Amino acid sequence: MLAAVSKSPGLNPFDARDLALKRGEETIKTMQALGFLSKAQASQALAESPQRLSPSSNRNGVMGAENPAPAFINLAINELDQQFTRERIERGGLNIITTLDYALQSQAACVTLAYAHRLANIPDPGTPCNAAQLLPSLPPGTVLEEPSASAMVTDPGSGQILAAVGETLRGAETAYLTPHDPGSLMEPFIYLTAFTRGMSPASLVWDIPSTSTAQNFDGKFHGPIRARVALANDYLVPATAITDQMGNDAIHRTESSFGLDGNTFTLQDMASAYGIFAEQGVRYGQPGLITVVRVEGLDHSVWMDQSNSQAQPVTTPQLAYLINNILSDESARWPGLGHPNSSEIGQIAAMKYGQTADGRDLWTIGYTLHGWSPCGRPLMHLIRRVFRRNFPSVFGAR
Repeated sequence: MLAAVSKSPGLNPFDARDLALKRGEETIKTMQALGFLSKAQASQALAESPQRLSPSSNRNGVMGAENPAPAFINLAINELDQQFTRERIERGGLNIITTLDYALQSQAACVTLAYAHRLANIPDPGTPCNAAQLLPSLPPGTVLEEPSASAMVTDPGSGQILAAVGETLRGAETAYLTPHDPGSLMEPFIYLTAFTRGMSPASLVWDIPSTSTAQNFDGKFHGPIRARVALANDYLVPATAITDQMGNDAIHRTESSFGLDGNTFTLQDMASAYGIFAEQGVRYGQPGLITVVRVEGLDHSVWMDQSNSQAQPVTTPQLAYLINNILSDESARWPGLGHPNSSEIGQIAAMKYGQTADGRDLWTIGYTLHGWSPCGRPLMHLIRRVFRRNFPSVFGAR
């Protein structure tokens, strides 16, 4: 193990215990292949793997874990891996400046863990945070089997990921942000397609029984309503009717222009797409969301520089304004969420919740709009996705 670590110091047993052990085992197998060890000696050495190895207690992060941002670090390494070999990264000797906001990361991880605990109906973790106090209460009797939650905070004006919390399950955060079915989170792109063809937020849509198999999540029909109300309250029946009118190909082209191709998406996929609305139709980044700003050698030579984000127009400011205006309309959400509700935070904020018909996935995505106007610029974009199993909407009225 020490021989392997000498080649890649970043894989030392205190910071990367499992990888260090794995590299040690690979070294033994290499020694056997080269004839330095017999098969019996190699088997004995592998059986004596240092299972007693444990991280030093004084190396824990502020948040009580070895790695306070495992999902973010994983994203950063994957991003670096596109320009440098993994071996070169692990060897060290580089100054890597990331986009991580540690205070936001700490709060996001704490609130995600607290929410996962509450979904499982177990006491909150012993590390309280201010953000957890802002969580809305769950409906009575809410108990989920094996719930998990994850979160991401980005700055759409620069395309930077400021915090990322991996799938939090059984009281622990993993390093992974896995793709999930976005469900009704795709509705804004259906309405955006319709707006390009003359429809408006004030257009009348029909939420009535039809030959379609689509059903609203609240199990009701709401008759003739405005498109604004239908989108704000996640009504599937009108969205399905508009899809039939516009055609799947047209809607797919709209989704693709926002970087959404396929049936499942990650947090960064949806954060990037909704960030375009937040920035009045412009995508910022390199060209997607980034976690690494700059990489320098020890001699201060620049190996990589992404400090200047690229701007790519995706849709017109006028169309982006229509979506923003609907998603930030608090009164339009009252039929589904009631009043007051947890989406009303005392400032202009766009919000869209999404869910799947089988009740396995629930998303909430939003962005605050400080001093927002049709030509204004929002400062922060927040997305949270809660993965659930067999559970009706946490945020929707039932």
